[in-house]
Amino acid sequence: MSLSFVNEVNQRSSDSKTFLMAACEQGSTSLIAFLIESGANIDMSDEEGQTALYYAVESHRTDSVAFLVSSGANVNKQNSGGYTPLHWAVMNNYEDVVKVLLNSKENNNLQVNQKNKLGWTALHFACRWKQGRC
Repeated sequence: MSLSFVNEVNQRSSDSKTFLMAACEQGSTSLIAFLIESGANIDMSDEEGQTALYYAVESHRTDSVAFLVSSGANVNKQNSGGYTPLHWAVMNNYEDVVKVLLNSKENNNLQVNQKNKLGWTALHFACRWKQGRC
């Protein structure tokens, strides 16, 4: 694969999203796979510090989340507010996404007690917003 193609696949839009982030937002697992195989940086962040995994979580794209995790996405990467993908999944009561993040064999390094900049963990969010199933 040529270096110029890898640079193009990681190109950002005017709002700092990459092609991979947009594909995750839409839930296109086949396009996500193609982009990663083509050299897309799976952990590249936008201006808010959010990666493709954040976009998949925020858009409630469970299949995309599972694919990214199995492809080695950093599940502990914090955005500019210190939030992790697990924080977002719990805050939005996306039980299926929480299960993918917690149960993935590929990512047994998930830090469930990781705190955001306010000192809150995913469990704090679950209790605060009464997300009992999460």
